[in-house]
Amino acid sequence: MKTVIIAISLFVAQVTFAQISGSKNEIRHQDLMTDSIFQNCGPMFNLVQVAQTEKVEKIDQGVQDVKFTTLIVGTSVTDQMNEDTYEITIESEFTDAYDHSTQTWGSYSISSISCVLK
Repeated sequence: MKTVIIAISLFVAQVTFAQISGSKNEIRHQDLMTDSIFQNCGPMFNLVQVAQTEKVEKIDQGVQDVKFTTLIVGTSVTDQMNEDTYEITIESEFTDAYDHSTQTWGSYSISSISCVLK
């Protein structure tokens, strides 16, 4: 029974880890950003979205793509248990096309990510 409780609490902790505080983006966009942060910058916690700009590009016949530039602040723990704060800049894009993986319209992609130690 203890194993089940521990497993459930770890699962809940992982789910809440994927959220970015202060972000009003869709969950699938946030998940993509947190995965990219983990792959490119390493494990981070306390992710807080500081700013975001959006640029709408009108393609044709009502089709619109949106380019996002998002500034996130995150914390990483080093081997010596010191906390380092990073400014993470992510350039992402919402394309008005069918996303086969989620079976919905619109897909998100990351075009660049930059992690700078504060």
